[in-house]
Amino acid sequence: MIYGLNWHGILLNALFQRIICLAEL
Repeated sequence: MIYGLNWHGILLNALFQRIICLAEL
């Protein structure tokens, strides 16, 4: 379960980084 949660965390991090980059534009 820890591996799954970590994987989801990485995906969420990538999505948030994209949103922040788009917001800066």
